[in-house]
Amino acid sequence: MGKKTDQEVSAAILSVLKSSKRGPISIKRVLKQLGLPADSRRRIRRLLKLLVEEGKVVAEGRGRYSFAGALEEVVGVVARGRGDAILVEPDGEDADPLRIHPDERGGALVGDRVRAVLIRRRLRHLSDGRIIEIIKRGGLPIVGQYHRRAKASFVVPDDPEVPGPILVEEDTKEAADGDVVAVAVEDITPRARPSGKITRVLGEPGELATEVARVALEHLLSREFPEDVKAEKVGDDPAADEREDLRSVPHVTIDPPDARDFDDAVCVERSGDGFRLLVSIADVSAYVQPGSALDREALRRGCSVYFPAGVFSMLPARLSEELCTLAPGVDRAAVTVELEVDARGAVTDARFKRSLIKSAARLTYRQVQEILDDKSDDENARHLKVMAECAKKMLERLHGRGALDMDLPETKIHLGPDGNPQEVEPAPRYFSHRIIEVFMIAANEAVARALEAAGAPAVYRVHPPPDAEKMEVFARVAENLGAPVSFGKHVVPSPRQLSDYLRSLGDRPIKEVVSMILLRSLMQARYSESCDGHYGLASSAYLHFTSPIRRYPDLAVHRQLTTLIRGEKTWPHSGDEVAKVAELCSRSERVALAAERAAVSLYQAAYMQEHLGEIFDGMVAAVFDFGVFVRMYPSGVEGLVHISQMKDDYYRFVEERLSLVGRRTGKAYRMGTRCRVRVESVQLSQARVDLSFMGA
Repeated sequence: MGKKTDQEVSAAILSVLKSSKRGPISIKRVLKQLGLPADSRRRIRRLLKLLVEEGKVVAEGRGRYSFAGALEEVVGVVARGRGDAILVEPDGEDADPLRIHPDERGGALVGDRVRAVLIRRRLRHLSDGRIIEIIKRGGLPIVGQYHRRAKASFVVPDDPEVPGPILVEEDTKEAADGDVVAVAVEDITPRARPSGKITRVLGEPGELATEVARVALEHLLSREFPEDVKAEKVGDDPAADEREDLRSVPHVTIDPPDARDFDDAVCVERSGDGFRLLVSIADVSAYVQPGSALDREALRRGCSVYFPAGVFSMLPARLSEELCTLAPGVDRAAVTVELEVDARGAVTDARFKRSLIKSAARLTYRQVQEILDDKSDDENARHLKVMAECAKKMLERLHGRGALDMDLPETKIHLGPDGNPQEVEPAPRYFSHRIIEVFMIAANEAVARALEAAGAPAVYRVHPPPDAEKMEVFARVAENLGAPVSFGKHVVPSPRQLSDYLRSLGDRPIKEVVSMILLRSLMQARYSESCDGHYGLASSAYLHFTSPIRRYPDLAVHRQLTTLIRGEKTWPHSGDEVAKVAELCSRSERVALAAERAAVSLYQAAYMQEHLGEIFDGMVAAVFDFGVFVRMYPSGVEGLVHISQMKDDYYRFVEERLSLVGRRTGKAYRMGTRCRVRVESVQLSQARVDLSFMGA
């Protein structure tokens, strides 16, 4: 076959892949099937690469390839990605996004609805795809830099896929030459002279406020509400006469010091040899009526979105900051879950009621921890210590059944008076956080069981078991890191098995790395009209009930639960409506998480602008074929060491080991590798921090 043309050999390769009954096959197998000697490997690899680029073959990872005759298609919405790449967020709730490189995007823009095909499956990171059809333009404004000239004004789009420059009308919204602006363009197909109108001036290029405004615009976030929502009257609690008076019960709220809404309050009292736990949640459903303008806008938003410097609320401030916030000393309408908890931490009974409460105190997690540690005196100390005792029993039971406890570190961004990041540090984590978490989980489970038993249509929170292939890869990577799994490499572990494995790692430094890899190996939790259980919590029935101020599914659940409390038979939300809410809010949640991550990355990059040239200790957090991301300490900010900066050797990417390995020295960089790095540069518009290894 050595005398045959590349075209003929490629056709033979396709024939081998197409006829394979073993799934993806290796280059070695292709050589054997074609009867070629080992020295043909380089030619076959080159031709396979070309076939992948042509969309005729899928690179499945680990050096294996499959025929792409029936290409795996994805329909979804284009979102901003890391660097030059964009993402396609699939409609399918269990599907991961596809990463689309610039030469594979086919003219698609952020916000467009597209059809894409998988061209390279990656084991541990986002798979690569190609956009083959733009189904519908998203209609998002085009962002670019404004230029004013003597004869015309125009905008040069930031996105090279957008034809430009775009001529703009003289009414420029007071934009100055060089400003970053948003332009509304009716037709963005290529043409000689596209034109549009400036709808918003975002600010000067390279400024943090400008880039944050860009993120909000790209994710369709707004702090303003439509006029019909503003005009809609929100009056007194229409269910005041139906409420049980619990104002004498010493509820408290426990939140971060900078919390923006207070919609849950708790109280624990001794009951025999066990406890009586009350979880009272602001009754938002009393003020937001189904089908109203306020309700429609809340569903459109789906959830509140939190940036370091502010929140894009699901509900207007008159609700989220006034009527529905459980401020101390103020009468507030609530829905209360009353749980009987025995001495072993098991919930033995649950009652539900519409209530009237008056919070006794607004406490922070740190305040509560200091009280529990006897470092501070407080009139609520006795109640809080009973609360901690109850929570400890419940946590032991929760973890005993197999709920996963990865407890990965988070960062806290402190802003200065000018709104710029002043400090970035690990967010403190106290036992008081766990108290509230386990109480909220218990309340959510109790409501889920009650609605399921009643046959009520409900928006459940489901978390499917992990994919078998991903868990097999996780097991291999964990073994390479020196933390072999205890449940077998070829099985999908039960939550209990996975929980026991994580506990077996104790306080070893590798636990954080393993937990990070495991989190990426698990499926994404989502909303569903079916009660299919929650793998991560080892729960057979779960939903979200405890945050109706900031999550629409919780609001919908409140309506169903209060109907059950009243003994009525007509549910406010039908099965079809619940399915629609689940689908829309799963999508809204993904958008919110992407926006929040993008905003946090911007603030972290802005923080590192003040530390150019400085050296930090760090740990490799992720490895790609183009370089490694390093988490710097103590801030937790991540930056990229591009492979071009690793000049002490020629490094190749070994995907099955998630490593970059030096060809000459054998030196390896893998997740968890400790290192020292220098901050070389920051590109704020891309939220990118470039690093170099010290001594490399």
